[in-house]
Amino acid sequence: MDFLKNILSFNGLAVLTAFLFFQSCSEKSPYPGFQQNENGLWYKKITEYPADTLPNETDILSVHMKYGTADSIIYDSKKKGMHPMRMVLMPSNYKNDVYEGLKMMHRGDSMVFLTSADSFFLKTGNVKRLPELFKSGDMMYFYVKMHNIETEEQMNAQKAIWVESLKNSEEGRINEYIQKNNITEDPTASGIYVHYKKKGNGIRPHVGDQVNLHLDIYLIDGSLLYSSRQKGKPWEIILGKRFDTPAASEIISMMSKGSVVHAVAPSSMAYGEEGRGTMVPPYTPLLYDMEVLEIIPEKELKKVRDAEIKKKEIDKEKAKKEEPVKIQEYIRENNITEQPRESGLYFVEQVPGTGPMAENGRKLKVHYTGMLLDGTIFDSSLDRGQPYEFVLGAGRVIDGWDEGLALMRVGGKARLIIPSALAYGPNGSGAIPPYAPLIFDVELVDME
Repeated sequence: MDFLKNILSFNGLAVLTAFLFFQSCSEKSPYPGFQQNENGLWYKKITEYPADTLPNETDILSVHMKYGTADSIIYDSKKKGMHPMRMVLMPSNYKNDVYEGLKMMHRGDSMVFLTSADSFFLKTGNVKRLPELFKSGDMMYFYVKMHNIETEEQMNAQKAIWVESLKNSEEGRINEYIQKNNITEDPTASGIYVHYKKKGNGIRPHVGDQVNLHLDIYLIDGSLLYSSRQKGKPWEIILGKRFDTPAASEIISMMSKGSVVHAVAPSSMAYGEEGRGTMVPPYTPLLYDMEVLEIIPEKELKKVRDAEIKKKEIDKEKAKKEEPVKIQEYIRENNITEQPRESGLYFVEQVPGTGPMAENGRKLKVHYTGMLLDGTIFDSSLDRGQPYEFVLGAGRVIDGWDEGLALMRVGGKARLIIPSALAYGPNGSGAIPPYAPLIFDVELVDME
């Protein structure tokens, strides 16, 4: 009895000692409830289902993943419509990243991992700066549920079985839909069922005509893929040019102005045996709801386009004549006393630089804000939080920049008033119209 009592006393002491030890460790841990693996990765097991093997690199994982801070979630695969999401287990690209955590999980496990927010966004995410929710040095919380682990061979074998089942069932799915929705029309030679909800007036479009229409596209199970009505803008297509699928072009060719149709197209006239990414599975019939709003014959369309081209040329010529006047108005209204350089560039120094003078062939780092003369901002490096880098004099920027930045010292700020001849000239670029003089506020941050 004394022996048993001594054993119990010893065991009790051991349990108490262990409890106090782990309690002490948890109090010292910066992340209560978490423990570290041999490489220092912080993790916490929620549920565990030990299996014979852990995943290997290149295995395909089916997971539910969400991540964020300890209090806020910024990404949830379920809310993105992925139930679960599939991903390839990649080699780690920094110490204690999420891939290292995934390598610790069996099928069915649920775990939480902590990893550096800086490293995740800058190295794995390839973004330039942290989201506002994080600051440098913060840890990210990854919540992961491992649904399945497959090798590439296993996944391909399962996919082949799935694709074959879709192929074998396609005709049955179409027939079931036709019967359920009381579509009595015979299919076209290509297999498309076209049901007219409303007959239109006038002739059908010919190849080369422009057709303006509303278009909704669904999978045969009713899942919406696209809706021009939801986008708030009808489609404008040229019949005969590649547009969506062969089915869409064939259906449109059968319609006249005012026609409203509901059509069922087999996969052979849609995305076929390949499907379309994650949106359209292989061998999937599509449903089309279409309404033709307007048909513009090719001859009339040519007249409209010719008129638009003529108007653009007139507007260009007008802008060319007005450019020097607008520049002088800007100079006068902004009390600029500097004289233009021989090229027409105005260089207005705002803060003299104290560093070395910019040199051709050297890489410059420049913060800038680009504006039209009316003050409309069309681009700014400040919005991206990253200075623009280029080699001075190498012809990689507009001539006005190469000339203007060559007049600056590192640390300096200036305003460049650049005539269109030193910018984007008679054609413009994007939001910049033809013959548009530009204003750039620039800061020469550094030179390498």
